[in-house]
Amino acid sequence: MAEADLSDTAMEINFPEDIWIEILVRVPAEYLVKFTKVSKSWYSLITSSRFISNHLARIKIRRPKSILTRYYSVTEKQEHYTLHPDNDDFVLQSSEIELPRRSRSDYYTIVGSCNGLICLCDAEHGTTNPIFVWNPSIRRWIELPIPNIEPYSRDITLGFGCDLQQLDYKVVRNVLLSGNDGVWASEVYSLSSKRWRKVAIVPIRRHLVISPSAPVLINGIVHWKDCDEESSLHHYLGFDLKDETFSEVFFPDDLATAHPGLLRELSYNDCLAVLMTDEFRGFCNLWVMKEYGNVKSWENLLKFKLVEGIERVIGFRNNGHCLAPMTVDELFLNDPSSKVLVSFDMHNSGAVKDLDIFGTHYSIYAEHFLESLVLFEGQCRF
Repeated sequence: MAEADLSDTAMEINFPEDIWIEILVRVPAEYLVKFTKVSKSWYSLITSSRFISNHLARIKIRRPKSILTRYYSVTEKQEHYTLHPDNDDFVLQSSEIELPRRSRSDYYTIVGSCNGLICLCDAEHGTTNPIFVWNPSIRRWIELPIPNIEPYSRDITLGFGCDLQQLDYKVVRNVLLSGNDGVWASEVYSLSSKRWRKVAIVPIRRHLVISPSAPVLINGIVHWKDCDEESSLHHYLGFDLKDETFSEVFFPDDLATAHPGLLRELSYNDCLAVLMTDEFRGFCNLWVMKEYGNVKSWENLLKFKLVEGIERVIGFRNNGHCLAPMTVDELFLNDPSSKVLVSFDMHNSGAVKDLDIFGTHYSIYAEHFLESLVLFEGQCRF
């Protein structure tokens, strides 16, 4: 139906607003963007905070998550973002998602994603790297102002998520103040207040691990790998986006004493998890914290052998298969830095499925993603 026809029809059907909300919350975000052109009343309805919250609540329950992928092509010298249904076909869900602005380095650092928003950082800008929050479903983009705290070095960690009580999206930034004393300071940017605010001094004698993977967001808490410099034991350092306070989540002994390079932070079935990879033996151990905050609930849930060409696992699919960059001989001969994203059945057959995503090793990103209207009512840039 053409937009003009839709407008005429909509104006003739004089439903109460609550009925329209019940109908429209079932519609995917990309179509709702088009529906804002139907009339001023539809625009006001769809861009209202009430409707956006109702739409998000429904899609989190009713709609299966897609998988968002990112990769950098050396031949094209370009960063690509694509969206795929998490099913056997893994076809391109829609046209490729276009970035509003290209990174000045090869590709952006993905800080994290939450409720349809992606936080990106341009990592080659020294100590004041530009930070952005982006909703690719509605093509809205915010550039954050320059942070307030000047770090001692390039040791900076970032996190992104939602204050579940206020439904306020926040970016947290941890910076090293003194190289000798190991003192870290933290500040938070709130999308509702549109400003940076210093919130805490991170407990001293910490060594936040600078990791190529994004921190883990569970229950409104951002988690980074951390090392206590006195005991040399590893654990998670969590930051609660609601209370804006830090806490520690301790690892089982097998993880606490492992080399940090062997540990990958991630979530598994909405639980806090750690994947320990033994590259020499070619095995992975997946540890999952079944009850958040209860150290005794850590369980070595899976142990599986990696196939040749896979060095690390970056995530898991709904069917339990893992996602991983893989070296392919033909690809390696043309470009040694490139990998292909594969789906790997580590439970039974060990079968590997090529997902036709090619990029440099650490540029390859794959994570579950919800398409939402969050940011539609905010001050945005295209």
